Amino acid sequence: MTTYARCCCLSVIVVVLTLTSSASARPPAPGSKEYNRMRDVVTGHITEVAHVQTASFERAVALLSDKDVITVMTAVRRLGGIGGEREVEIIVRNFHQRPYCDSGAIYRSMDPVKLDTLRTLGRVHTPKAKKALLDIARHYWNAGPRTSAFADCDWEFQHVIAGTCHQLERWADDDEVHAFACRIASDPHLYERLDGITFVPYVLKLKDAGSMRKAGITNLYDVATNTLHLMYVTQHECYPSYGMLLNEIPAPILSNLYASADADAVRANDAMRQFVLENGAGLESLEDMTEEQQRQLRVISERMKFARFITVVLKDVNQPKINNWDVFGPLD
Repeated sequence: MTTYARCCCLSVIVVVLTLTSSASARPPAPGSKEYNRMRDVVTGHITEVAHVQTASFERAVALLSDKDVITVMTAVRRLGGIGGEREVEIIVRNFHQRPYCDSGAIYRSMDPVKLDTLRTLGRVHTPKAKKALLDIARHYWNAGPRTSAFADCDWEFQHVIAGTCHQLERWADDDEVHAFACRIASDPHLYERLDGITFVPYVLKLKDAGSMRKAGITNLYDVATNTLHLMYVTQHECYPSYGMLLNEIPAPILSNLYASADADAVRANDAMRQFVLENGAGLESLEDMTEEQQRQLRVISERMKFARFITVVLKDVNQPKINNWDVFGPLD
């Protein structure tokens, strides 16, 4: 498992453990039945309550006040399944009416109903749902974390920002969505407000996905190539977000990219040897080269470095998916 996978795993475990009834309760052991049950609730992998799945509009609305979290999550999904503007308004109102989940304690939980509301709005996939997600994201970002000590305390703020960005990726090339993503991605307080490994990647992923779509880069091979170039020019600083983008590329395309880069590295080495044979005699430094020779050397050197970089990155990407422990789940 990669370093990022371990970090995401730890993040989910922290969230899961905070679902215990009190701060002093002994958390369930990892791998235990109770541990797995709580993890599934947070990540949205629940067995929906059968009678709620087909409930009437009025009954589903009434069940939003139920004490059982699975029942409420099922009711939210039922209303989302109906999918009208009225239903969207109601589940958004319910989202804001639920208690804010942070009390300043570093291991405070995120409300699984709120997380599932974000997923449900994404699945509704209407202009009204997009506006609701964007409004929620803007509201939270403008308000900022509620804790004054450090943003790591405010689990709700971090989960909501990352969760809305994750769902808004469905509309990544929408002008309003892309403008919002670019705004918070360039905010100087981004890494103060959000954990850089677990939550920031969702912001950067939304921005870059929108930039690529707006530039007409939609072919998966081109998306993968462009993503690798972004990783290369940013000196690896955003590996998690780009790794998540690469994880959405089918394995055969990544394998083809790996083989192509491997072959290009060999060709670049051959080109460098040929350059030295043709120009090396009497050249002891860059100052001894003509401008054209310097340009040729830069081109060959960059080609070699980029090809080697791709082979190293894709070797890591071919490991188990780095966002397997993504608390927001895949877009569906």
